[in-house]
Amino acid sequence: MPNVAKPNTPAANRRAPNLHVLPMRCFSPPFGTSSGRRPKRGVSKRRTALSASWQKRHGRNSSARPPRSLAQGSCARALTPVDVLPSRQQSEKSSELSARRRKNMSETGTIVGQRALAIAKALAHASSGDKASARRMGPEGAPVFWRMAARFGLSPAEEPAWRAITKALALLTPASATESIHQDKRWFGAVLVDGGDPHARLETPIFSEARLARLLASRGQARRDALERAVRTLARKRVTLDVPSLAWAYLNDNGQEIARAYYQRLDNSTRTIEKETSHV
Repeated sequence: MPNVAKPNTPAANRRAPNLHVLPMRCFSPPFGTSSGRRPKRGVSKRRTALSASWQKRHGRNSSARPPRSLAQGSCARALTPVDVLPSRQQSEKSSELSARRRKNMSETGTIVGQRALAIAKALAHASSGDKASARRMGPEGAPVFWRMAARFGLSPAEEPAWRAITKALALLTPASATESIHQDKRWFGAVLVDGGDPHARLETPIFSEARLARLLASRGQARRDALERAVRTLARKRVTLDVPSLAWAYLNDNGQEIARAYYQRLDNSTRTIEKETSHV
């Protein structure tokens, strides 16, 4: 009987160390389809993704064989670390974008705080006439505002919000004040409850919950008008507060920070009253 030469074993069927080799159909028609036609666009990519998913669940060195459907109609090859490189690059890029976004948010918060504190300080050292004009300020602005806008380099799109912030700070700054109204960590929402007295025991807040709900539901110019009414309520109490938190109330339509500080302060006041009542 004549010697029959063994056919060369395809490279894809050789067992590679530390890599799982998918089964290979050596007698399939060209292009890996039963009809010999070119597969549809994206088919090979989907098969590679399925193979990678199977290997992730069972491990590269697993003795189990993958389902035949993963390599059906194609001469599948072993996956190498190069196959997962794009996904790693995408993950790294996503992490980099998230870190950059957090950094930008932190920088934005710092800029807002610095601007608000600078305006409050400028109002404290302004003349009585400049303070009065800032309190009456309309769309035309006031000298204090335009000086600060020039210093910050505000764009026309930023001017309306910062004009409203400047007016609010002017309303809260007494005419005889020589120091800023800023008090660290006295959040705007908490001051709406106690009227500027952190130790006050109140059964009802200075700014009612119904008014707060209407304020939080408003947007745009309606939100600014509601905030100005709230500020005028506080101005009668000569309050001090965290100035950046007031600025963010104007700049951020999401009122969660206001509501969170409001109800935390209200809850603390309620607990204090309950403790005093229980000891009597």
